[in-house]
Amino acid sequence: MVNSGCSNDDETGMKRPILHGGAWLMATLAVVALPAVAVAGELNQPIEEYGHLLAVLGTVAVAYLLAYLLLNWLTRRYGFVTGAPYVLAGIIAVPATGWISDATIETFEPLVALVVGGVALAAGLSFSGARLVDQKGPTVKLALSVSVATVAMVVGVPLLVTMQWSVPVAAGEWMPALLVLGALGLVADGRPVRAIADYLQLDRDVTEQASKIAWLSTGIAVVVFGVAFSVYNPGPSWFGTAADPAIWLVAHLLAGASLGLIGGVLMHVRPDDDRLVTIALGVTFTASTLAYVTTLSIVFVNFVVGVVMINASSEALRVKKMIDEAAGPLYVLLLFVAGTLWTVGLEPWVYMAVLVYLVVRFVGRYLGVVLYRPRLSGLRPEPGLHRALLAPGALTAAMIVDFALGFAVLEMTAMFVAAFVLILIAEEVLSYILARGWLIDIAEVGSSSSAAGGWYGWKGGDDA
Repeated sequence: MVNSGCSNDDETGMKRPILHGGAWLMATLAVVALPAVAVAGELNQPIEEYGHLLAVLGTVAVAYLLAYLLLNWLTRRYGFVTGAPYVLAGIIAVPATGWISDATIETFEPLVALVVGGVALAAGLSFSGARLVDQKGPTVKLALSVSVATVAMVVGVPLLVTMQWSVPVAAGEWMPALLVLGALGLVADGRPVRAIADYLQLDRDVTEQASKIAWLSTGIAVVVFGVAFSVYNPGPSWFGTAADPAIWLVAHLLAGASLGLIGGVLMHVRPDDDRLVTIALGVTFTASTLAYVTTLSIVFVNFVVGVVMINASSEALRVKKMIDEAAGPLYVLLLFVAGTLWTVGLEPWVYMAVLVYLVVRFVGRYLGVVLYRPRLSGLRPEPGLHRALLAPGALTAAMIVDFALGFAVLEMTAMFVAAFVLILIAEEVLSYILARGWLIDIAEVGSSSSAAGGWYGWKGGDDA
């Protein structure tokens, strides 16, 4: 799901320009596209050769308006929060109709890498030490239970199938995709659930537990994603196959930590808004470029940058708010790009595998909540909590794009990416339906319990 964050008021009640994020995005697109148009013009190439670049600019502009106008209206009017239409738009524009060519999309790869890095940076900025310390033991244990059960199902079931039927594909081809699939299964965006709760006029306490579990699970997802890039990195071997995973993991951590520390120090010294934006863009651009030109994960490196930055300087909180203001158009662009990675002519078994994954992931979430209950009586998970932990969010799209860029050399990457895109669309729709039903159910149960004078699980649930 995608939450556009369309409110015009900030926490102080001041009006903020909703077009600021879109103007920045369009300016960045122009910086990337217009030089290419100029070069094409100098070479006297026909307009068809570069006209699609301007078409992409127009498409993104329309998508931006949809993000802030249509999606906001649908959320207020019907409580409908999903990013599936933007993924479908990407599929229609590129692989289905060819209206925008693959070569044109490739022109924007540096910008896409920057957007991927920005989304990952925002995720990392939410993991401050103070916030982690505030999480009570029962919440952390429940998040671990849900995460372990999900990975065990999402990764374990396909692994058993490949071992049982001796799938004739080299482990180097499908194991990276399998680990990435496990990371995708862990991502959970808590914002759409809160948006639906606001539409239903429910107390925010209703979604507090789900938001915490989703946040912690997403952090674990990025770590698993980074491990996949380290263990099966397609880059050169340095000191032998056995040592490569550790070396690549250290490379990710060093790159992210050093850039995050530099950014944090600069923010602490130069705390005015304009310079904060410049510093954040510079650090994200450097980290994303470094990962893009090598075989490092753009998501993992920028996530580490965000974690280090937020703990190095409290000014990074202001940067996170600025990123959140531009989140709508950035997320729309990322979902659109993810859709362009779909492949026409997939085998029928791929669609069946996607359906199996959806069921397996749901079961994994369910088992994670159920298996936790007998271990600790102090925390009572919400009935049906697993239904609120399925929204993929923009980070899932960022991981899909990152995998497509990093593992492009593998023969089966295109097929895996196409399957991931189908999963993204399905989860965007299903997560909305399940989360809305869950909120309505617990609201009705809570009302009945309050009327009977009883105690309900979400009140003080962490007081173990």
